[in-house]
Amino acid sequence: MRVPSTSLSLLDGIRRAETDSWQRFVEVYSPVIYARCRKNCSDADSADIVQEVFLKVNGAIGKFKPDGRPKAFSRWLSTIIGHEVINHFNRQKKTPPGIGGSDAAMMFKNLEAAVIDAYSVTGESDATLLVRTLLKLFENEVSRQTLLAFQMTAIEGMTSAEVARELGMTPAAVRKSSQRIRDKINDELDGMF
Repeated sequence: MRVPSTSLSLLDGIRRAETDSWQRFVEVYSPVIYARCRKNCSDADSADIVQEVFLKVNGAIGKFKPDGRPKAFSRWLSTIIGHEVINHFNRQKKTPPGIGGSDAAMMFKNLEAAVIDAYSVTGESDATLLVRTLLKLFENEVSRQTLLAFQMTAIEGMTSAEVARELGMTPAAVRKSSQRIRDKINDELDGMF
């Protein structure tokens, strides 16, 4: 499967402040941004940085211009993430430690546990995280059998004939279902990542 990219139409929707576009962008990119931040930061710090990255993207998306090279958006977003991680550490140096006792410590511990549950770090590549996130979003848009056909062939590496036997489909139907999901992924992420 080719490396997915970010849809230029999604980026245009974000530029126009369309709620649906922003919601889709946040759903798809939160796990990727979080995983990149988590390589250098705690769970709670990473969750904070994710929010800062989205604020920066919101303020700078109008200046982003695809340069025609592959992964232009990925490079641009990586730069923002890197800067926000550095900014976070710089802010921490300037901030004195908080005072709050055991109640405050317990509250922050519970918050950290919630963040861990919301964003687990799997060690997967950005492309794999994007595809897995999209597959979850596609659950309401396509049949379970179509998703399984794709997952079994594209992710698990089974042949169309093996999947056909297991799912009670023809090999041609398996290939068609798998291609349908590939097309949806490519349409969703076309152009940037």
